[in-house]
Amino acid sequence: MAIYRLLQQSGNRGDKNMGFQENIKAYCENNISYSHYLTRFDSAIIETRNRLKTIPFYFRHFSRHDETHSELIIQYLEMLIGEKCIGYLSVSDQVILVLAAYSHDVGMALEHDQIEKLFKSPDYADKLRNSIPAGYKDLDKIVDEMLQFPKSVESFDKPDVLKLYSDVSIVIENLFRKGHADRSAQFISTHADIFGFLGIRGSKLLAKICASHDMSIERIRHRVRCQYYRCYIRRSMKVLNTILLRMA
Repeated sequence: MAIYRLLQQSGNRGDKNMGFQENIKAYCENNISYSHYLTRFDSAIIETRNRLKTIPFYFRHFSRHDETHSELIIQYLEMLIGEKCIGYLSVSDQVILVLAAYSHDVGMALEHDQIEKLFKSPDYADKLRNSIPAGYKDLDKIVDEMLQFPKSVESFDKPDVLKLYSDVSIVIENLFRKGHADRSAQFISTHADIFGFLGIRGSKLLAKICASHDMSIERIRHRVRCQYYRCYIRRSMKVLNTILLRMA
């Protein structure tokens, strides 16, 4: 049976004097029935941490979105919830909160194949133009310059080539920043080797939380009213986590 369901059924609670990960580790180590799940939990964190390390390669103009960003979110969550309230959370809830902090930006960990597929698509010019937010004249100019780049670069000197490189980087950042929350959710849904130990319900919940990452606060509050979230995690915790991720 999946760890999320097992921990949920056990009716366990965390220690109010410890953080999320310390609680999870202590509970699994002290309960032999769950001890092997700690390895799966740790492996999921290691896997997502490694993927997050690649984000600065394509998003070099962004603030840090590597594993330190996730660790900071966990610290903020623990501070906002407070030691006393952490003690009222089940370990299963804490598992989801920690994994959400680490996986909500994994959709920004791009692979070269994704970039290549975009620029080789027949409608890539339309995709680039449609990705420009209203009022972003500088980005509009960058896309125009990039699309006018000739097939031959013989007539270009080094400054022009470097300018093109900078332009391409900015366009990639803008284009792939959009929808990264949905890609994070898709990553969770399609990588049972990493998140499968959560089970179907736990994985779906984690994916839903990460998909909410770039939603408006109003939309998050609307979605949290649905029966799905009331069944699997406290509504207040869902609001708190997704709003914090939205701010991040």
